[in-house]
Amino acid sequence: MKKVLLVVAAAVTFVSAQTYTNDSLAVRAILAANGLSFLTVDNVTATSGSRIVRLNLSDLNLSSLTFPAATADLTALEWVNLDNNFMGSFPTGIEVLTWLDTLLFANNILGSVSSALGSLSSLKYLDLSTNQLSTLSSSIGGCTDLVGLRLNGNMLSSLPEELWSLTSLQYLDLSDNDLGTLSASLGNFTQLKKFLVSNSSLFALPDELSSCTVLEELNVNENALSAIDPVSSLTALTTLSCANNAITALPNLGGLTLLDYIDCSNNQIAAVPASIGSTALSRMNMSDNLITTLPDEINALAPVYLCDFAGNKLCSLSCEAKTWLDNFDYDWESSQDTSGCPTCTGIEQNAAAGKEGILVAPNPFNPAVVISIEKIFAGTGRDQSLHTIYIVIYDIHGRMITDLSNHVINGIVTWDASTQPAGVYVIRARINGKTHIARAMLVK
Repeated sequence: MKKVLLVVAAAVTFVSAQTYTNDSLAVRAILAANGLSFLTVDNVTATSGSRIVRLNLSDLNLSSLTFPAATADLTALEWVNLDNNFMGSFPTGIEVLTWLDTLLFANNILGSVSSALGSLSSLKYLDLSTNQLSTLSSSIGGCTDLVGLRLNGNMLSSLPEELWSLTSLQYLDLSDNDLGTLSASLGNFTQLKKFLVSNSSLFALPDELSSCTVLEELNVNENALSAIDPVSSLTALTTLSCANNAITALPNLGGLTLLDYIDCSNNQIAAVPASIGSTALSRMNMSDNLITTLPDEINALAPVYLCDFAGNKLCSLSCEAKTWLDNFDYDWESSQDTSGCPTCTGIEQNAAAGKEGILVAPNPFNPAVVISIEKIFAGTGRDQSLHTIYIVIYDIHGRMITDLSNHVINGIVTWDASTQPAGVYVIRARINGKTHIARAMLVK
């Protein structure tokens, strides 16, 4: 029995060695056909087991590339990198690699794509970014398994209808082109999760974008958009970038309960919708717009780690909205005329931070401050067992300093900040699922 096992093991070893030899010969043939014989197989490949699975011919100043007939022996090849060369045409003979998973062809001078692309039917990731493509071959429709596609940094003014048939796409980058419009067939991309189309001369988003219901990130920065209404249906959206457009109003955000980041800076937005309070925003840039007021519903957003309302016309704020701004964008007043803004007393600010009565005293303080939410217990005999309470302290940059939740007694807790530097601190109290915010200043 041992002899049989040894013979089988030897046979397997021989087959593996022979397979690697065949793969190596195929790579040597590719190198020889392209004047690259000075490179070794190990210089340009990676293996898995006994097979060559990666071929890296990037950064070699290649002006063209030919895959000879021996390339057909590389049946385990999954990944080819041709980035950062000077190729103006698609590689000759590449159509034999019908099993290829990833093709990287960025930073070349490609002016067109041959019909050979359509033969790569197993391709999942294709990068043609930063080339000189003015048109895209309809043969891309043959890449039916594509999950990720980068076409950014070209000169595309239109896209073939076949592109919109690639319904497996999850990542698509069309940025830095000259598209002007997008096809209504964009709605076919029901699996799309990340869509980047900044700086592409867009003046409208098709209504069919609303069909991309699993989209998580949308970037339409630096276009000529005056509205982004289809966004209101993108309920899976977590990141929205629409800076440097001509947007005059934000759509209803009430359904975007997962939205965590928004950048709408440098537009012509005059108002923030009350529906913003239904989002999960913790980072927002609304600078350089025409915003004159904020809805009280914005108080539901806390904590906010990045907040920028500079360069607006905020001059008509309720005490609630002003307190929220003071907490999360502490220098907002320095960049706009606030002569018409109300002057809120410390008592008003505390009341605005939580209508049920989160109070902070003394304020400013050194080194300890008393935080009271006892008004909330007025109708329940101050029985904390009837409430779920969290009280957390953050610095002005959104970093958590301490959690006081387990130290609350009868709705009151004292925070000793003697080890903290002077500055403004944000107190976030969450009681029975509702959030309240106050601000306290430590002076030393």
